[in-house]
Amino acid sequence: MSKGQSKYGVKYCRHCKGVIPMRSAYGRRIFCSNACAWGHRASPEGITERFWSYVEKGDGCWLYTRTLTPDGYGYFRHGGHKGPLVQWFAHRYAWTITHGAIPAGKCVCHTCDVRNCVNPEHLWLGTHEQNMRDSAIKFRGTGYLTPEQVLEIRNLLPDMTQKAIAEKLGLKRGVVWGVASGRNYIHVG
Repeated sequence: MSKGQSKYGVKYCRHCKGVIPMRSAYGRRIFCSNACAWGHRASPEGITERFWSYVEKGDGCWLYTRTLTPDGYGYFRHGGHKGPLVQWFAHRYAWTITHGAIPAGKCVCHTCDVRNCVNPEHLWLGTHEQNMRDSAIKFRGTGYLTPEQVLEIRNLLPDMTQKAIAEKLGLKRGVVWGVASGRNYIHVG
């Protein structure tokens, strides 16, 4: 047998492409050393590979299953071992590795409204204003009022205070104020 080979065959390191000495028939090793394992983990390919390993791909949404923020967004971080620690929202990282850099002033928005979805087909670039308009049209994030509730609040406003309307309908005063001021639900006519 030549150098680096064993009776179990030859495998090559995924990082340096060097020969990995196989010590058993199972051959689970994919790196020739710890240095190569850390080197691969810190390389762009290794980071991307690790990110996608945390994603459960389905027919529709691809759900990021690792760390989630309290709001339900996926949260991915890499680096920190002899380098800077870089932290991302998972949907922003998915956009970056599939479409390129996110332009200044743009948000990565979801068409599916699933916060931990990282399917590139469900993501789109928009401004903060476009994302808020999309949120209002889909009735998410501003109190979840139905069009009927919005119209009822508008009908009650001339005769009742915002506080009384909120108590009557079981809403927070800020939600009623958003309708009364014309700041939220402006699309409901």
